Amino acid sequence: MHQVFFLAVFTNLLSGLALLSVSLSVSQPFFRLLSEILSLWKAKLLVGVLTLLTGLLTLFVPVDRFLILGDLLPAISGMMLGTALLSDFFRQNTSLPDEKDLLPRPEWTSGGYRVTLGTLGILAAALHFFLPERILL
Repeated sequence: MHQVFFLAVFTNLLSGLALLSVSLSVSQPFFRLLSEILSLWKAKLLVGVLTLLTGLLTLFVPVDRFLILGDLLPAISGMMLGTALLSDFFRQNTSLPDEKDLLPRPEWTSGGYRVTLGTLGILAAALHFFLPERILL
């Protein structure tokens, strides 16, 4: 199904760029604009839900009339990227009653995973685009 193929490539690429745009916005003006657009809560929620659902859908798309584990790499990548964007969305929009009494946040929760996941998402989209007939890619 070519529609699911295109949707998997597009959502993985968009989610990877959304996660990378924050760190790349320092040096590139295009990524600054992309970071401002994708930092809006509606955009982050929409891209996160679309990527997560596309990852789940890509996992169970029938290949040659048999229901097997289809495109495994973009499916796992989509589910991870969608979960990361949705967790950022909920972390951004959740207010705790008294944050002074809480323990300080560890360093890795402030977004250290974003660059790695974004790069892996873009790599998975590129591999899936250039090698579409490989079952695991």
